[in-house]
Amino acid sequence: MGKMESAATIVRRVTGEPLNARYFVDYLWQKYGDIFNIQR
Repeated sequence: MGKMESAATIVRRVTGEPLNARYFVDYLWQKYGDIFNIQR
């Protein structure tokens, strides 16, 4: 069958914005910042 749309197109359609690593980075800070006692 093949793909109908690119991943970038699907992400934009679903979230209303382009793929953004900031959300993942924020998640990592929330999850590991206190554990490893690191500051931004």
